[in-house]
Amino acid sequence: RQQSQDRDVHMHFRFLWDTYKVVLDVLKSNVRLEEVYHETARHAFEFCRSNQRPQEFKRLCEMLRKNYQELHKHTGKVPAHQVNPTNADTIMRTLETRCKQMQICTELDLWRESYVTATEVYDLMSKSRPKPHLRSMYYEYLGHIFWKSENQLFHAFACLKNLQFVKAAKSNITKEELQLLASKAVLATLCVPFQKGSDIHASLELTTEGASSPYEKAKKHAQLFNVQTVPTRDSISQNLVEKGLLPLACEPCKKLFALIESDFTPLSLCQDAKPFLDEIMAGDIFDGKLVPYITPLKQTIFFRLMKQLSEVYANMTIDNFENAASIVPFSIAEKWMANAARQHGINIQINYSDKAIVFGAPRKVDMKSMRQPLIEIGLKLQQAMQRVAPEEQHRQEKLEKQQLSQNIVRRIE
Repeated sequence: RQQSQDRDVHMHFRFLWDTYKVVLDVLKSNVRLEEVYHETARHAFEFCRSNQRPQEFKRLCEMLRKNYQELHKHTGKVPAHQVNPTNADTIMRTLETRCKQMQICTELDLWRESYVTATEVYDLMSKSRPKPHLRSMYYEYLGHIFWKSENQLFHAFACLKNLQFVKAAKSNITKEELQLLASKAVLATLCVPFQKGSDIHASLELTTEGASSPYEKAKKHAQLFNVQTVPTRDSISQNLVEKGLLPLACEPCKKLFALIESDFTPLSLCQDAKPFLDEIMAGDIFDGKLVPYITPLKQTIFFRLMKQLSEVYANMTIDNFENAASIVPFSIAEKWMANAARQHGINIQINYSDKAIVFGAPRKVDMKSMRQPLIEIGLKLQQAMQRVAPEEQHRQEKLEKQQLSQNIVRRIE
């Protein structure tokens, strides 16, 4: 009896699915039934989502893609009864369908398909000005795609672009919704790993891998946001501050931003950040929508602390280290220390017999290795002088300008 019921259900599913395919195939180029075509496509999306049919959904995406490409094959004047792919209404209907398709892709965990759909959405948006909610939806789900692929940089950039667009375009948005978007953008930015040694352009551009190089992939991702340059952690942070977006975030997010992004990072960073992390972790803020950022945030804080410890200490006991890195248990800290050594270039050893952690390694000190620290010390001293004695600094700059102008006049004569 159970087998008979299962067979009946399967037959009904198969009949409904075949019906969707036939309707889409018949209506794909009929201009009078174009609205019915897109409505049928959305019903087919819902069928795949409600019944968890990812393979059928992939076939459906391929069918819709093929149908749209076939519309462009006609040369010359498009007949009156056929769909014109360059028509503004046709582009808008296709765009709405593709946005819905991208949403269902993320819900069915079809991330490769969702990225392909995102590129199609971008192409359509470049041909016609989309409705505000569609562009916001595009940025939101593009952020989901990059978060799933563990690309925190472009996830943060998607959150920033969504916040900027919604703030400028939606006049009826509530204060709570805007605060949620701003808080997500701030936490997403803080989750972006610090780039070691040099900027992404310098470190990734000079590779021999061609189009498959990390920098070329980053440029391809950047094109989805209609920007020509690859964003960096610093550029996103700077946008948050300069465009007045940081104050829109909730208080714990603003406090964490001030702690992590400060030039001088105290050794008590973990203890200072723990109350704000716990407040977000409790799930009371925005119904727990910020909780997924906690683990990447802890990693960022931990690596920031590790860098500070490696510059200040030669070694320290494991007990003291556990107190300093109180946001994670030592069992997890061990794994993160290995990542810090591998990815961030921090030289670190764990001596279990002496229960100590050793930072750095004996090496010959030369001017090349001392150059960057000396530059940083010089900049810090210059900033300190400007704060302590600004009048003296202005007077010295004025004298230097006068001497420079006198030298120029003397050379001309």
